[in-house]
Amino acid sequence: MSEEVLFDPEEIKLIPAGEYCCRIMNSEVKKASSGNTYVSCLIQIIQGSQQGRTVDFMCHIGASDAKFRYDSRRKFARLVNCCGITSSITDPKVLIDKMLLVEIGQSKDKFGDMNNILGFKKLGR
Repeated sequence: MSEEVLFDPEEIKLIPAGEYCCRIMNSEVKKASSGNTYVSCLIQIIQGSQQGRTVDFMCHIGASDAKFRYDSRRKFARLVNCCGITSSITDPKVLIDKMLLVEIGQSKDKFGDMNNILGFKKLGR
């Protein structure tokens, strides 16, 4: 039996900033330790030199801070719209396998450099 790799330096290399054709691999509602709900999405790049790489996207739709909740819901609405869904949804799993363009950027936090999602566009625009 082979050993599970716990750390691979390739996994932490930054994705170069840019726009990528992506597919939503997973999308689910989760509960934060604070008790607030959020939507967690795993988004995979499906073309080009970064194909197969993934980025996480979280929308804190149940945040207790009203402005943060409003901003998160706006971002989630943009994601849903760019996936071609124009009606209300109650289960984020409907986003799985949807494709869209994702603008990925880079930033820094207390742990170092990281990728972040700057925005979404519909494919073909």
